[in-house]
Amino acid sequence: MSNERSDWLSRVKAVEREHTAMRFTADHVLRSLGEGAVELEEDLKRLDVTRASDRLEGTYAIRLFSEFEVGLKDFLMAQGVKKIPGTRSRSSIESPHTSSSRDRSSTMLTRSGCIGTNSFINWCMASPRPRK
Repeated sequence: MSNERSDWLSRVKAVEREHTAMRFTADHVLRSLGEGAVELEEDLKRLDVTRASDRLEGTYAIRLFSEFEVGLKDFLMAQGVKKIPGTRSRSSIESPHTSSSRDRSSTMLTRSGCIGTNSFINWCMASPRPRK
């Protein structure tokens, strides 16, 4: 389990490094475009680069959340939790108005799910940090 935790923390840190690299690259390309030092490929416009730069943090926040979610699911499964609290079936996500009240009530995060999440956070905080 300790090795899995270390791998998971390494993946989270990798997302942070990728964001830093992409922020550096986007800023550099925007500066270079302003100075006329670089030309874009024929399909790209400066507006495309500007929008990508503006949305970069949101993109990496979603990636970071995704890694956190994967780690949480792995932790809960290792704890013997068969149904991940707060998850819904695909059909209830696609058509929430047609699902039964029983289905809707099972989608709420339960008290045991909160306790599991707190245990996961404690597990993450107590783990040794991966070396750079």
